[in-house]
Amino acid sequence: MTHLEFTHHALDIRSAVIAAIEVYMVGQGLAFNRAAFIAEKETDLTQLGKEALFYGADVVPDEVVLAS
Repeated sequence: MTHLEFTHHALDIRSAVIAAIEVYMVGQGLAFNRAAFIAEKETDLTQLGKEALFYGADVVPDEVVLAS
């Protein structure tokens, strides 16, 4: 997988996490301000996506494999 593909997957995971949080909140009858969450959160959800790929799915960009 190229670095660009890896990054796109990580960004897609980020979007999926935000969507899942929103679905959960709304399902619980709680208001959820997506824009405020994105602007104010401290957790790097893109990094979370990368770690999910790397540690959870054993997927790494080709460049990392070649360097090792």
